Amino acid sequence: MNITAPLFLGVDVGTESVRCGLFDGSGKCLNIAVAANKTYIPHPGWAEQDPKQIWNSFQEVVRRCIQESAVEKSRIKAMAVTATSVTVLCVDEHSEPMGKAILWMDTRAKEEADRINETQHPVLRYVGGRVSPEWMLPKVLWLRNHRPAVYHKASHVVEIMDWLNFKLTGRWVLSMCTTSCEWNYSRPLGGWPIDLFEDLGVTDVIGKWPSDMLYMGEPIGRLSRQTSEQLGLDEDTLVVTSGMDTYVAALGVGVLQAGTVAMVLGNSSCYLTLSEKEQDIPGIFGPIPDAFTPDMWAYQGGQTSAGSLIRWFGDTIVGGNGRRNSEGAVYQELDVLAQQVPAGAEGLIMLDTWQGERTPSVFPNARGALIGLSLKHTEAHMFRAFLEGVAYGARHIVDSFEESGMSIEVLHACGGGIRSKVWMQIYADVLRKPIYLSSTPHCSSLGSAICAASGFGYYKDLHEASRNMVSIAEKIYPENTEVYKFSYEKYLALKKNLKQHFWE
Repeated sequence: MNITAPLFLGVDVGTESVRCGLFDGSGKCLNIAVAANKTYIPHPGWAEQDPKQIWNSFQEVVRRCIQESAVEKSRIKAMAVTATSVTVLCVDEHSEPMGKAILWMDTRAKEEADRINETQHPVLRYVGGRVSPEWMLPKVLWLRNHRPAVYHKASHVVEIMDWLNFKLTGRWVLSMCTTSCEWNYSRPLGGWPIDLFEDLGVTDVIGKWPSDMLYMGEPIGRLSRQTSEQLGLDEDTLVVTSGMDTYVAALGVGVLQAGTVAMVLGNSSCYLTLSEKEQDIPGIFGPIPDAFTPDMWAYQGGQTSAGSLIRWFGDTIVGGNGRRNSEGAVYQELDVLAQQVPAGAEGLIMLDTWQGERTPSVFPNARGALIGLSLKHTEAHMFRAFLEGVAYGARHIVDSFEESGMSIEVLHACGGGIRSKVWMQIYADVLRKPIYLSSTPHCSSLGSAICAASGFGYYKDLHEASRNMVSIAEKIYPENTEVYKFSYEKYLALKKNLKQHFWE
């Protein structure tokens, strides 16, 4: 091992925790440190976090990651930070938070989002035709309408990632990734949609947003003296721009390769691909410019409910009656049982739209269903149907990519779902494509380390850094594709036919 080679830190500020990973130039993870975040739910549909608590956790994981790895801090040449998007906070003239941050999943700004969508402004084309209540502009409108004193006094209205980068360097910048994806910034239309802001009465917010906007992999600056001491790093450590967590995770599994879809599998799941071609794909977020590099367009599909359905099954069906603890080994037990059930779950089909359908049929009022039950079916049948149902939803998204003319050869998967080998085989069979599993479960941290290595100049750009730092632990190939043809067609028919029975 080269004890003088440069090392890179990738920090991932997630919903439940802050994770700091230390990586070498080949992408090998030398250490991971984790500290918990706390979420507050003051009202139904609301979700908040304390920025100061996040900063304390941030400092803790960086210090611990370095100390536990026992490397010379002088070897750590650069770092980058990714975070949930859009987690919004107001800061005062001293750059201190003015209360809790509005977490990404917070949907209090639904009416504001509806108003924006009613405008049918041309900028909406670049986000699949609609904004989400979770995004920046609806939250800005909500703050102006419901917290006017805070909004007007705020020096900046930014994301948690922007504030953390300021804490590190003393420089305010935005990431082109997040502004293009969820802030309604559109370089093809000239930048900010000023006429839309005028219509909404929020042109003043542009003055509350940093004017510098950087691509992933572009340097922000060096650590400030105070922050370097707080983190236990050298003052000349470079801080580099990253982006929103799901996109950075996609970078961490190699999405920059042609013909690839990144599968970021979590409570919800994201399916992301890139193309040099700009086109409209019905029901898919995009074409999104500048999410990664200026020469590529991003296209994203997503399932609102994915891993959360598996968790629900464990908590409610398995754990709810008190027979077993739904934590830990019970999911391994369920995997073994699911393998004993024939593909297709002997006629059971589960619709994965429990919290609405995000893409490709944009239908937030959709709900879930389990169809085909008989007295023969067991807990194992139901669990397999849950795994298959989420995979059917993934195929509906990937089919939308291919129907637009994209050539999808392989899917690179990361996230908690890859721990289930039976689920990964189901994905491969349903999608009829190979699934490559990442060698690290911490792909958002790795993606940020890739940004750091590129920004430092260890690699010439993100493409070269990704090629050299992403590695595959396992490849799962389709084995049983024909058996799912019938079930998938039934899944699509049920989605269509049950729509009339769902209501808000």
